[in-house]
This record gives sequence, structure tokens and C-alpha cells, in this order.
Amino acid sequence: MYAYCVFRSLGEHGLLVEGKFVCKRSQAESVSIPYKYVVYKGKKKEYEFEYIYKLDSNEITNRCLFVKPHLLNDEGEWHQYDDIICAQPNKGVLKRLKNAFWPDERKSVIQGREIAGQMMLETIFDLLREWNKVNLKNFLSQLKQFYEIYGNPYVFEKKQTKWFSLNYSEKDVSNLLKRFMLQRVTPELQKDCKNKSDFIANPLKAALIMLYVWKQYKLDLDNGTLARLCTALCLPNLPKDEFLPFWTDITESFSFIESLPEMVMTLIKTVRDKNMPRWIIVLPLLHLLKGTSKPFEAVLNTVSINYEQSWAGLQGLKPAYEQYSRSQDRRY
Repeated sequence: MYAYCVFRSLGEHGLLVEGKFVCKRSQAESVSIPYKYVVYKGKKKEYEFEYIYKLDSNEITNRCLFVKPHLLNDEGEWHQYDDIICAQPNKGVLKRLKNAFWPDERKSVIQGREIAGQMMLETIFDLLREWNKVNLKNFLSQLKQFYEIYGNPYVFEKKQTKWFSLNYSEKDVSNLLKRFMLQRVTPELQKDCKNKSDFIANPLKAALIMLYVWKQYKLDLDNGTLARLCTALCLPNLPKDEFLPFWTDITESFSFIESLPEMVMTLIKTVRDKNMPRWIIVLPLLHLLKGTSKPFEAVLNTVSINYEQSWAGLQGLKPAYEQYSRSQDRRY
């Protein structure tokens, strides 16, 4: 069963269209399926196929659906995340594009792809407006599908073919994701910005999402943003009767992300290696996530080979004096 609808008006950017096709997993998994959008023009009362601006081929170019089983969510859903639908140019324009003007047209295609990507990211992050564990898992699943599809564009020309000439990669998706995160999800990580997240009411949850995305999708964050991320990950100063349910909610929400403590550790090491002191305020979060301490409970003294590290709560981190010594060695 296939159904589609106009999901949202995007103003000057057109319309956001969503479609749904239900089938057996065996019919779609690991099979390259060619397809193309058809637009009905009301004034002309005729249907017209979209045009895919891939000018380096003499073959008929179609979109390509290739479902990767390891990226399906628990319900077996696959989100294709197509970009803009373009009308076919007339033959004269098409000839000029092929002869001389493709770089300018490619710039327009990439701009359209970026705009479409932002709109699709918005639909993905909309899942986090109603915060619960199921929505969080679906969010992470859809984000992974988006990153894989958008960063590795394919077309179908007799067979599945990587669209190399588009010159759009996972790095471009990381940059797109970075801009979206800083503008819409964690705007407080921008210098002197007082805006709040459009999607996540709890600042620590938003910061943890940024931490996950930063590590998982290799976002290139500058030193100031990393330092402000440490501040955003600082545990709130709440009384016991408020903090305990707050922390229970955090741990239950993120319990299925087993690598989260390691991500916090990576941030701490990254910021510390850059000689920025803000990493220190993230240590309480690390201890609670790793279970080496519990809220409002005394930490039991244990025998440690490195008493100084254990006493300071720096297990797994090299002592500051060692870093200082190495920096002196490099200097001289």
C-alpha cells in the first residue's frame, strides 16, 4: 500500500511531501529500486517526471532506493530522505548547462539540497519535542538513516551508481548538522546567544544530544563551543528531592546508549588537551554515568594504585603534572 500527502508548506521553498509504502521486509532489503517523482500540473492538466541534474551521463537517471537492514528501527521503518524535486529544463537550457554553466547550476542544486536537508532535520528533531525513551530511540535511528543516505548519494542508471559528480559527502552532512544543532537545538553554545532550544526543554538533555551528535557524526566544533558544551553539561544545583527524579529521568532516557560515558570522557580529554579548564565541571556527570558515585551518597574509599587520581576523581585521565611535563619537553 502506497500513500502520500503534502505534509507542510515551506513558503518560498515549496512544499514538503511525505509518502509511505508498506511491504514485506524481504521485498525491499538490500535491493536497488529505481524510482522517480511525477508532478501533476493543474494548468496544463498533465503529468511530468522530475528532472535529476546529473549531467555526466547518457543513461536515464533515476533515484535509487536501497534499504540497509542494519539501519532499520525496531518497527522496521526506513526513511528515504529525498532532496528537492526539480522540473525538467527546456532543451536549450539543458544544452547550455552541459556545455558551460554546470558549475553555477550545481551550486543551485547544492543550495536546494541544503535547504531540503534542514527541513528534514526539523522533522527528525520534532520527535524530541515529546521526550520519552521510544521517541529518543526513533530519533537516533532516523538521524543515522539521514546521515547515511544524504552523505552517500546514489542514483540508478541501469544499476545502483554512486553520484560522485554531485561532490556531496558525509562531511557536508556533518557541517549541515552542525549548523542546525547550533541554531535550533543548542543555541546557547554560540557565543553571547540567549536563545533556547526549539525542540528540547531540558538544557542537559539538549547538551547530551549535542555530545552524542558531536562524537557520532564528527562535528567540527571550535574551542569556544567545546568549552560552552562543558558548561551545558554541568549538573544543575538542585535540592535532593528535585535532583533525584531529574537524574532518574536522564538515566532512564539514555540507558540504551551504552557508549555515553565514553563520549563524556572523550570530551573531557579533548578539552583538557587544549589546555582549557572547563572540563573539570563535567567530572560529576562522568562519575554518575559510570556509576562510580551516586547522587547524595558518600564515595567509599578504595585502595588504588594511583591514590592521587582516585582521590581527585580522575580515574582514566593522566595527571595534570604529566601533561605539564610533556608540554615542557616539547617546548625544550
